[in-house]
Amino acid sequence: MYPQVTSLSLNDCDQKMAIIESLLSLTPSLMHLTIVGNSNDLFHGSRWEKFIQTKLLHLNKFQFTFQSNINVNHDLAGLESIIQSFRTPFWIETKQWFVTAMCVQHLSVINLYTINDCASKINFRPNANKITRSTASTKIGQEIMQTVREISLDINEMQVDLTEKAKKSAYCFYNRLTKLRLQIYENWPDGSLGLLSSFIDLSTITDLTLDVNIVENDSSNITTGITALLQQASHIKSLVILSHTLSLHTICSIISHHIKHLQIPVTSIKDMKLILNQFDHLFSVSFTFLCKSIVSITEITELLVTKGIDFTYHLTQFSLNLWLSMNKEEFLNSC
Repeated sequence: MYPQVTSLSLNDCDQKMAIIESLLSLTPSLMHLTIVGNSNDLFHGSRWEKFIQTKLLHLNKFQFTFQSNINVNHDLAGLESIIQSFRTPFWIETKQWFVTAMCVQHLSVINLYTINDCASKINFRPNANKITRSTASTKIGQEIMQTVREISLDINEMQVDLTEKAKKSAYCFYNRLTKLRLQIYENWPDGSLGLLSSFIDLSTITDLTLDVNIVENDSSNITTGITALLQQASHIKSLVILSHTLSLHTICSIISHHIKHLQIPVTSIKDMKLILNQFDHLFSVSFTFLCKSIVSITEITELLVTKGIDFTYHLTQFSLNLWLSMNKEEFLNSC
């Protein structure tokens, strides 16, 4: 027995429920439990309820994400059959642990996850093929979504037809986000900014990550779209660009004056010098090397000394991190 354990996380857990029960029986004082698992028999709310009521009497926070190819229909009736055992007074009233079952019709798996007040980060899939059922009421679901601080989504999945656009008012409005990650693998679809702003308050975003994988010849509409996004999301201070395809010229056209912390890919010392000469308002820059590592940064340090800029740096095999006119502690305070 391990009565001193009050918090436990099980990640990438592929064990059956019986094994998990045996393990958790050794932690009777457990108060916080997080499980990420992929076994079919984890989907039974009645079994969890009985086990918690007899073995985990002190448990007050239970977070889980289960994924499985459980044999049910991928429709509302099938999802309802999964969450029905989580609709008892124990789950809804006593513990107030609400769950959602979700499937994307062209995929074989079903996801079951808690939506309690710790849901600070989500992967958002707005496409029409997503089906969900939840034990939370619409009001409770909206209240819970106010705790979300970070969203990741594929911008190309935002290409919606008129039917989907008519449904967009059903999306939760996220008005407390601080971090937004956009995956752009094809182009920047027309109307994407309007759709984004229909369910996200862009004025609260402070950190933007752009994961871009497109042909450089197709980058003009992406430049226009991202520029418009940065104009509307005027409180963004940190910009991370992850790309092997965008040219430095395109990247430079995206960087706005209110960006203070920048992470971009480079191929040479010349690229780094161009950024440092062109953007003198940055507090920090992280250069990630696309090809071979850059052994010597003498030209960079000499440039900063010539410009009269105080700096601290950290060089690794894959990147160069620069803190400009401040030490690391001041940098952290500026985030």
